[in-house]
Amino acid sequence: MNTPKEQAILAYFRSPHDAQVAAERVQHELDIEDVQVDKFSMVPGNGTEMLRNPIQGDFGSHGNLVEGGEGISRDVGAALGADPAVSGMSDGFDSEDGLMMSGRNYLVTIVSPIEQLEACLKIVNECGGTH
Repeated sequence: MNTPKEQAILAYFRSPHDAQVAAERVQHELDIEDVQVDKFSMVPGNGTEMLRNPIQGDFGSHGNLVEGGEGISRDVGAALGADPAVSGMSDGFDSEDGLMMSGRNYLVTIVSPIEQLEACLKIVNECGGTH
């Protein structure tokens, strides 16, 4: 059986700063080139950047009004209404980082040589990531 020479690491962070620091440390300290930082969300697009007037009724749902996004139908918007950011059913406050929503939605993907795997995971942990 062939042993793998590389392994992918998917590390999740709460802030873009922590994710970027981890990525730069892996690249510079371990000389690994295959590192990528991404942000993901349950809402497609970049969120709401324009003001909408709910009195005019020109929005799909309460979830769409708060979360924004592109191409959200009324049905999907209704499902988004269950999100704590929209519903207000959770305070979502993370006292450690002072963030209102404490999700880990910044992803650092690392393709690490097997012999450097433990060093990569150590950097991820030191920067506050989970894997």
